[in-house]
Amino acid sequence: MSGFKLGFRLLLKLASLSCIVGSADVATGDNWPEWRGPSGDGIVTESHFAQQWSATENVLWKAALPEPGNSSSVIWEERVFVTCAEDGGVKRSLLCFDRTSGEMLWKRSVVYEKDDPTHATNPWCAATPATDGAAIYVWNGSAGATAYDFDGNQLWHRDLGMFTHRWGHASSPRIYGDTVIVFGSPGPHVTLAALDKKTGDTIWMRELDQVASPPEDLQGSFATPLLWKNGGRDELLLPLPGYLVSFDPRSGKEIWRCQGLGKLTYTDALLGEDVILAFSGFRGSAIGMRKPSPKERGDLTETHRIWKNDTVIQRVGSGVVVEGRFFLCGRRGELQCFDRRDYLDAKST
Repeated sequence: MSGFKLGFRLLLKLASLSCIVGSADVATGDNWPEWRGPSGDGIVTESHFAQQWSATENVLWKAALPEPGNSSSVIWEERVFVTCAEDGGVKRSLLCFDRTSGEMLWKRSVVYEKDDPTHATNPWCAATPATDGAAIYVWNGSAGATAYDFDGNQLWHRDLGMFTHRWGHASSPRIYGDTVIVFGSPGPHVTLAALDKKTGDTIWMRELDQVASPPEDLQGSFATPLLWKNGGRDELLLPLPGYLVSFDPRSGKEIWRCQGLGKLTYTDALLGEDVILAFSGFRGSAIGMRKPSPKERGDLTETHRIWKNDTVIQRVGSGVVVEGRFFLCGRRGELQCFDRRDYLDAKST
């Protein structure tokens, strides 16, 4: 990988029962406001990083968390925010830490006492929060969407219904203009919605009944939407059971789709120089397609899908594309690197 800068997101790591911040150089870096960073692609633009890590080496501070969790931390200037469940999911909490010292400044919780199943490997509060520097937005599925100011005051709370699946949910909120976009999935109720940042009121809502399924079925999407500026057209890319779809983030209307995904999708869509990649989980298929022009709409499967691979390994974490190479960390922790030619020249079906 010589000559390639891979953006490992080691600014903050939520691991087991602690929040860990690395070396002082990292701790004074840029803001990291959403899931997978300011561009949603997992790439860090800074160039100076610690090369060695251990339980103590290059660790600036550690802070205990109430319970284990899967969400990532976000950073805005001197504040660090992370979500974590408590009391077996009854409390869905947002915690705020001082970026330099690790002192917990405040904690705020939403109480949800109804039955809300999830998997042991995917505790409640799996969604990463998002911030625009004025407020912090949290998405907790059945427990609703909540906004707080930087002092921990609740600005609004919205109940969007129940989102029930045997494995819980994981999709993180996205900020687009004056809205917060949340994806409620998987299960019998699947919804994509844009909420007003200041009030929580619904700007638009799209019910995705075609990908809904009983909560016990092994079907559904756990992905986070990816915002993409396609020339003069803004798009919201979202892998769903069966296909990758692009929505208009201003209205929620579908722009195009490309078919070929399996019944379970965990990872986010990835943008390369001239391709879009999407992967299924649980040994499902993967697809690569040419980027459409800002004027193209409809089903682009026949005209834009370059390849479809039906036998890929388990995909849980989203990868990154850097200078024509695709990097992905597998479920067991192995890091894989694919040359651009490898995934573009894969067997076409």
